[in-house]
Amino acid sequence: MKKLSTKHKIALVEIVIVILLAVWIFSPKSLQSAMGYDFDPAQVTAVTAVLSGDQEIHVDLDEADPAIGELMTLLESSRYRPQGDGGLPQGQGLDHRVTLFLRQASKVYTITFSGGDQMDFRGSGEEGIRAFRPTEGLPFQQEILDLLLEQTQN
Repeated sequence: MKKLSTKHKIALVEIVIVILLAVWIFSPKSLQSAMGYDFDPAQVTAVTAVLSGDQEIHVDLDEADPAIGELMTLLESSRYRPQGDGGLPQGQGLDHRVTLFLRQASKVYTITFSGGDQMDFRGSGEEGIRAFRPTEGLPFQQEILDLLLEQTQN
């Protein structure tokens, strides 16, 4: 068996590094990773949801409201696949376009979706919007919307 030259060994190591990097970049992320590493779901103290449809509905949840725990548990239950830059048209698979403002101390994080393949994430103080696709797709987004609409009936 022929021995590999140093040049071939280096090329092999480079290929392995590129493959590992690609796997890491495109693997599904947790809510914390999708939102930004300074985000801590356990530290969310308030959520404001704006549901835009035939009429605009505002849902305000604070840390005393049990629905905030349900919402955060639901958001953390999914994994999010990176889709690149956000802010693009998402499609309308839901009756409402949902914008969640998650407050953590003096920071506000935003998630926007309307039933398309992607959800847009913006970290606190960040200029860019990152798009992620939840592994559960439209049923996951519908479940979040249903939870928020239940709060308007209470």
